[in-house]
Amino acid sequence: MGLVGGGPVGSSSNFVGKWAAEDIPSIVSEAELDALRQAFRVPANIRFYVPEPHERACSPRKGYVALHVQSFNAGLRLPLDPFYRCVLRVYGLAPTQVAPNGWEFVYVVLALHRV
Repeated sequence: MGLVGGGPVGSSSNFVGKWAAEDIPSIVSEAELDALRQAFRVPANIRFYVPEPHERACSPRKGYVALHVQSFNAGLRLPLDPFYRCVLRVYGLAPTQVAPNGWEFVYVVLALHRV
């Protein structure tokens, strides 16, 4: 599972403040992925990988899905809760299409539903 962090805006941007996902390289390291796995108790059967310099979160390797590290801080957990999977499926979204604060909202809805 490739994870992407922030990064500098690439030189292909035409306007100040405008940028594309292809311009943002991943800055996550193997050590950070190990720490993430420990901190959020990600099962060993879920594979992580550090993206190559040319890989981007918007086009992960075949068989993988990209996630933003910040999404874990916002409540996302692996394996995905069935409710999270349902939200993604119903709206036709990939996990990276949900901003971290969106995951916070889904987390709160799920928590309220389970009360």
